[in-house]
Amino acid sequence: MKKFKNYIFLIFIAILPMRAHAAVYQCADQVVTSDPSGHRDCVEIKAEKVEVPKVQSESYYGLGVSQDAWNNKFGAPKDCFSALGTTVQCQYEYPSKIINITDSRINLIQFSWPNRKNLLQSREAAKKYIPKDSEIQKSFVSKNSGSTVDLFRSSWLKNQFEESSVAWYGGNPGEFIVIHAAWGVTIAAGNNP
Repeated sequence: MKKFKNYIFLIFIAILPMRAHAAVYQCADQVVTSDPSGHRDCVEIKAEKVEVPKVQSESYYGLGVSQDAWNNKFGAPKDCFSALGTTVQCQYEYPSKIINITDSRINLIQFSWPNRKNLLQSREAAKKYIPKDSEIQKSFVSKNSGSTVDLFRSSWLKNQFEESSVAWYGGNPGEFIVIHAAWGVTIAAGNNP
């Protein structure tokens, strides 16, 4: 009977909706999701929400992929040079793109428009270059350029670079921005518009 109660308890905890501010207590007489006063022998059960990053499909060729994966899609770059520190910048002829590579992975993608695009069109074009598990954090206007900037967070991207990588310049690991300018789009790890 005791094993059965333990299983019921585990199932209860597994389906219990967890909130950041709510605590769950195991007390001698029951499980309590609010104030445990009035119950005896209560111990708080610590539970963290663990999000498993969505797996990128094999057809994904955007921010965070290896340079080899990018080259397999777009061919060899027409030119590469050392940019800042360990970052290498490469230019691709078609489609006309510039990428930055840090730690052998793409940390910046920049492409220009043949014709001016509106914000909705720009966001739609950028979608295929951002990780599938991306969650928008906020949108704002850059003080430097006046362009609209979307700040995202991605668990998948966070795992592609070391926490101390220069890729995260101006932001936290897993953060990246999409800058929508009149001339094109810049997608970059970190938060440095």
